[in-house]
Amino acid sequence: GILRQINILGNTNIKITNTSQKEIKDSIDLYELDMRNMKRTIEKYHLPGLPKIYLDLFFSVTDRIEDLASKLNRVKIDMDEIDAISKMCEEDIEMLDNQTQVIVDNAMLTEYMIQYANRFRHSHVEIENAINKALVLFHREYDYEGALEAIRIPLNRIEAGAARKVEESYQEEKNRRYY
Repeated sequence: GILRQINILGNTNIKITNTSQKEIKDSIDLYELDMRNMKRTIEKYHLPGLPKIYLDLFFSVTDRIEDLASKLNRVKIDMDEIDAISKMCEEDIEMLDNQTQVIVDNAMLTEYMIQYANRFRHSHVEIENAINKALVLFHREYDYEGALEAIRIPLNRIEAGAARKVEESYQEEKNRRYY
């Protein structure tokens, strides 16, 4: 009677916990894969360095994934805590993935803009200065967004719409690479 029903319920709960533990383990594997892929993406572009804020986020996400794995391997686990940490990992990875793409896009666009602007370098001192400023921001401060702005604005002053033309060309090439 009743003891058998309690026993069946007890077994069901254990199975549910094991299932969600397995799901979390699978999630951890995916998180680690995502992190490796982002690292590879960044390495592929041979950037001179990364902004501190990006590195801090990258390492904090790595630490959170490790924390999740160690909490999951405890004898006694708190699935609510583990689910909450897993959700944070998911959100952090999404944010990091977006930032990775922004860094790569800004860095590549800066390089494209500088190449395009080189044709005006000797005839316009403003472009010469903008290129130099962009290169310092790019190579010394790893401020790819700042570098892009440093070249984009003067380039548009010399040739209206030039930055947009370069951006469109970059997007076309990027789409060809991905598809």
